[in-house]
Amino acid sequence: MAISRNKLPDHVRLAVNLQIAAQDRQAVPYEDKGRRMARKEGYGAKRTYSELIGRTFMSKGECGFAEKLWLLQKAGHIKDLAFQKVVTLLDVMRMKPDFRYIDLADGHQLVHHEFKGFGDDRWKKQRKLWEQFGPSEYRITYASGKNEIIYPKPNRDTVIFVVQHADKDDLADALKERNAK
Repeated sequence: MAISRNKLPDHVRLAVNLQIAAQDRQAVPYEDKGRRMARKEGYGAKRTYSELIGRTFMSKGECGFAEKLWLLQKAGHIKDLAFQKVVTLLDVMRMKPDFRYIDLADGHQLVHHEFKGFGDDRWKKQRKLWEQFGPSEYRITYASGKNEIIYPKPNRDTVIFVVQHADKDDLADALKERNAK
């Protein structure tokens, strides 16, 4: 007795489709349902494809915001828009802000921009590190519509301190010594 794949639960149907695709030697990571994709990311977000930009984003909100930035670039308000570029903070934590661009309205200033639906514990740590050691202005747009800008604290002593203590173990020990003073 054959069972229609459409009557199977989503996770089973996806597994069956992946097995069939593997047999056909075609890699299909998730079912295409037009603009919205079936694969879910953290906190229930669904990967979303932007036909305007030609790439997939982690959520519908991030996709919509990326399209706004893309249009701002086409209008000449920003330039050099890039997605998911790695930034290393203090040789300890790696971050991938959603967007990086040069804001022409703000005097050709480099800006990293994040679209956030929800923040978790890792995000809170990254945010605090960015406040201390971030390479540029960090703009955050929340799904609720709230906007926030983090300006890194210019601290010449910290920059010299980080350069002198490049080894992670030495850096941790030196930070403890410095904070103890």
